[in-house]
Amino acid sequence: MSHSILQMKMVPGIHNAFKEIHNLGFRLGVLTSNSRDNVKTFLESNDLTDVFDFIYSEKNIFGKKTALKRLLMHEKISKQNVIYVGDETRDVEASKKAGIPVIAVTWGLNNKQILTSAQPNHIIDAPEELLACIKNM
Repeated sequence: MSHSILQMKMVPGIHNAFKEIHNLGFRLGVLTSNSRDNVKTFLESNDLTDVFDFIYSEKNIFGKKTALKRLLMHEKISKQNVIYVGDETRDVEASKKAGIPVIAVTWGLNNKQILTSAQPNHIIDAPEELLACIKNM
């Protein structure tokens, strides 16, 4: 996987969206079941290491909700100060169970129709919409 991580392409517009959000003072982090090294390599190869404050990697047999709660405890973050951005229905479900607002993005694993059925707080179709959505939450 580490070799293929370098072949992965970013969604057009997401790099600028991350930079803008970071420059406004928001903390950005990654919650993943992928290895920390893979994520770090991807961020380095896309000039984003200075944008993300943390990478939390956990292969959790208890599910994403538990991983999300552990991340909040580990990083000492109140759920009132978090907005989760995800591309799968399980992201939406975990966030809702944890009491965290969630923005679903349609450029990832699940399509808009499937994501809509999970009832996220917001759903966006392009990275350029992310900052405005965060500001309005």
